[in-house]
Amino acid sequence: MKWFTSLNAAALDAYAEDLRAAISSALATGRLEPHVLFDGEPADLYRTIGHDRFTLHQRSSGLAADIARIPDKRGWSQAIARGTYLRLEVGWIENDDPYVLYSDIDTLFVSPIDLAHLKPRFLAAAPGDNRHDWRDFCAGVMLINVAALREQYGPLMECARRMLGETPNYDQDALNVYFSGRWDRLELRDHWKPYWGVNPGARIVHFHGPKPRHARELLSNSHAQAETPEVYRRLFGQSPDGYAYYTRLAEIAARTDPTPSGQAQLRVDWRAVEVPQPEKATTGAIRAVRRAIGRIRRIPAGNAAGAELALSNDMERATRENFDEDSYLLLNADVAEAVRAGHFTSGWSHFLLYGLAEKRAQFRPVDPLATPETFDERAYLARNPDVALMIAAGRYRDARAHFLKRGSKERRRQTPTGHFRGFANGCVDDNPPSTA
Repeated sequence: MKWFTSLNAAALDAYAEDLRAAISSALATGRLEPHVLFDGEPADLYRTIGHDRFTLHQRSSGLAADIARIPDKRGWSQAIARGTYLRLEVGWIENDDPYVLYSDIDTLFVSPIDLAHLKPRFLAAAPGDNRHDWRDFCAGVMLINVAALREQYGPLMECARRMLGETPNYDQDALNVYFSGRWDRLELRDHWKPYWGVNPGARIVHFHGPKPRHARELLSNSHAQAETPEVYRRLFGQSPDGYAYYTRLAEIAARTDPTPSGQAQLRVDWRAVEVPQPEKATTGAIRAVRRAIGRIRRIPAGNAAGAELALSNDMERATRENFDEDSYLLLNADVAEAVRAGHFTSGWSHFLLYGLAEKRAQFRPVDPLATPETFDERAYLARNPDVALMIAAGRYRDARAHFLKRGSKERRRQTPTGHFRGFANGCVDDNPPSTA
């Protein structure tokens, strides 16, 4: 199977190690043919990687001119955009295979990949940082229907163009809005993340968040805790063992020198690398949660200010009024595991039975809860692109009708006003083509 990744010249130096590891590990599986979309000088790429055992496609994003017109600002970088929007070009690059694998350059292939049984309508993907939440997908690993992506290129690019500079996740947000309700599922083992712990069955590992260089700093230098972005520290803290293990594999792969025949000389049995026991992999996170809960329990009743100080700035005590399923499961690793094992139907059910009495905490949700008083149609559609499709299909008159009928009961959230500026209306295809 062909595997595509993409980057631009600005990312070359910072991600050289990651790209070498990705290409070498892809070759080592024996089943992936590396293809690199690169916006830059080919000689620079070959010199940085150190070999030419991949197919280079020199290309700029179809949105390059539009990207250049938007100045850098908080949450938006032209350099990042020029690289990440390149993946939307895969449909025009590939002409032979009906399905190809795409992944970001910070991925690692740890065992042979076999996705021949999947035939996605447009693309197959897995969730982001919360593996229990399948409402949105992470575009860092995708199995792409080439012909379908090529057919949708025009309206998809228009959707992405309208959202340029307004979304925190660049083209990933455009992909989620445009293909909302129309994407297929990829197994979690084909898009595993180190902060989920060590998974002996994982086949593709994505360093979503902290990269190996960040993990090394956090594992070896306590001062890095203050210098590393808060979101990276939070993800790393969920499973230091997971990062230690997969960073070690990435280091091995990055040092591997493929032969001229295209076969990697990697003969290391990666499974022989010391693997923490599954129960050990989550011990640190669980202990951290228990320590946080213990601090809460020592706070006198009614001391709201004290409770706020006892928790980190990105945490809050969960209540009936502010409860958020994703945030609760993300912080409470033991509850998430219990839900996965079928002991509880949801984090909400655990909270009602035990969490409320235990004074459990949750991460502070980024998006506020939609209420009758704060309801904003554009913000609601931006956070819930599936609602826009329901409206287009005639199931609801408008966003407010959905909120009153279902959204309020489902505790739906909405993007803070002005963050997305209502792009959803312009990106949803009211008449999606038949997939027959």
